[in-house]
Amino acid sequence: MGYLDKTETTVDAVLTKLGRQYITSGKPFEITKFALGDDEIDYTLWDTTQNNPGKWIEALPVFEALIDENVGFRSKLLTLNPNINVIPYIIVDVASIDINMGSANAVRETVVTISSNPVSSNTSFYVVLMDDAAGSLRRIPGRPDQFAFVPIQSIATNITTEIVVIGEETGARLSIPVTVQASLSPASGTYLTSTT
Repeated sequence: MGYLDKTETTVDAVLTKLGRQYITSGKPFEITKFALGDDEIDYTLWDTTQNNPGKWIEALPVFEALIDENVGFRSKLLTLNPNINVIPYIIVDVASIDINMGSANAVRETVVTISSNPVSSNTSFYVVLMDDAAGSLRRIPGRPDQFAFVPIQSIATNITTEIVVIGEETGARLSIPVTVQASLSPASGTYLTSTT
């Protein structure tokens, strides 16, 4: 990560592989979609007791563009339909996922249903499993509002991670904590889980 020079107006953009191919091919390059965010702004620094209440905010460094929105694009700026009077947020029917693979009754998958409030925000979602060593995600056919987490069936150590659900149009985010506890290895007879 680096900081941009604040003495002049700078637009720092990271192009996709397709964007880079367009530039090198000589085809006309036109930006048709982009998103803005304000991750570097700490609004708690707004000080109404000062003549310039935004003085400390204006002094904050500006970050270079990041290509991974799960790391650096958590505060997406958006324009909502004027009829929506509530900033949309995500609702899921599963608060956390905790699976013990050493149990005879270990869950083979967990289905999660996603919705948003207000419902009229009509958003689509994408879902990211932050550590695929814990398992994988599966779409539920015919249900764009559902996905399934499928844990790794045999793991040697406990894995703690999260599933991040992001509203594609709104930028709303929600994290679901995931813990997959290790299983007993029948081949070696070694108990691989750690006691807590």
